[in-house]
Amino acid sequence: MDERRGTDGRRIVVGIRPGDVRAREKAFAAARYALDNNANREDAAAKFETNGTSVSEAILAIKHATPDELKALEANSIGLKELTRLIRKRTPRASRERKNIVRTDQQNEAIKFDSKVWAELKTALEVFAGMPRPADVATICRRNTQRKDTVDRHLMTAFGWITEFSDEWTK
Repeated sequence: MDERRGTDGRRIVVGIRPGDVRAREKAFAAARYALDNNANREDAAAKFETNGTSVSEAILAIKHATPDELKALEANSIGLKELTRLIRKRTPRASRERKNIVRTDQQNEAIKFDSKVWAELKTALEVFAGMPRPADVATICRRNTQRKDTVDRHLMTAFGWITEFSDEWTK
């Protein structure tokens, strides 16, 4: 860390704190993950326990920083935010924006299918997570023959699916 004097003569410490270095490392790991796996920044940020803004800044640095700037970043002479400000000043916005990705019809269909499956799973998980206590639900269902028949028809299939999904998820 550098020590400087302000205009009023007071000491000013300039540099990067150790916590900032760890946060930057997480942001760069998430950025590399996002770029290598075509993941969005929020998913990458969650995976590496950082925030989406830091991941975006790290992606910008990976794509547009000069080797000298990256060395300065590694040496803690410059912070990630400061580096991204410098990059934004010198590079036109159009060159920093994400390019439209050209996909085949098969890739588009796969993306639609993935989105549909995710939407269904997300809805089901949210419904299960918001259910009342199982004892209350069982009591309510047992009082009505149609409900009991529906539970009998679907419970084992649902239990099997949840068990199989849980096994796949925890591999």
